[in-house]
Amino acid sequence: MGTYIKIDKNKLTEEQKKDLSFFELSETQEKLIFIQNSFDNRKFFDTKNNTIISEGNRYPLLTWPFLDFIANLDLAKTKIFELGSGFSTLFFQNIFKFIESYETDESWFNEISKKIDNKSHIIKLISEKDIVDDLSKDLNFKNEDWLLVDFAGHRTKFIHNLISRDENKLPAHIILDNSDWYKNGRKLLTKAGYTEIPFWGYKTGENFISCTSVFILKNLWSLKIKNTNFSVKGALIAKNNTWDNTE
Repeated sequence: MGTYIKIDKNKLTEEQKKDLSFFELSETQEKLIFIQNSFDNRKFFDTKNNTIISEGNRYPLLTWPFLDFIANLDLAKTKIFELGSGFSTLFFQNIFKFIESYETDESWFNEISKKIDNKSHIIKLISEKDIVDDLSKDLNFKNEDWLLVDFAGHRTKFIHNLISRDENKLPAHIILDNSDWYKNGRKLLTKAGYTEIPFWGYKTGENFISCTSVFILKNLWSLKIKNTNFSVKGALIAKNNTWDNTE
């Protein structure tokens, strides 16, 4: 699969023209190529046969805007508790210092366990019932910790049990995937003092828009940006922007 760009042929040298293939495109073709380029940047398609990649293949099944957001945070000294492992576990290896992951599916647990390459990251096999009934009360959080709620099961019941704790025993940052499917869970977190930041968008491997939300506890949260010049693949970088000054 190639990448297509719109260029002005008049600005090219004769040698450049020989090395490039030119097509006169209709407006519809331009739109389709824009979509293809955008989705290629996110590894949305299987480059061998141009089909949608199977769910979660090589890329976390979390929305792209959320992944862009968290990739630019300075979390190098921070721990995340992950309820529901997967390619997100491998993605988070490059972001968090510590990962403590819990998985309910034995085959998935075995596959991800083989790919974890850091002794600071651990993954445990557990039942969905034990997550909801026990982990919701027993996980030992520091306030600066993060929690990903992405397991296959009763997430709202887990949240209900979790927020029964004192505030100083709650994580300041909670990630709830598919938050658009858990309206009651969102309401519970908001009522408990969390502020929701919803990240709507596509996920690699899914052909519909969904939401991954970050909930931050108002009195405890702390976010630090890693790089103020952060950008994502496919973005148009404005160089020498004369409007970006104070004069």
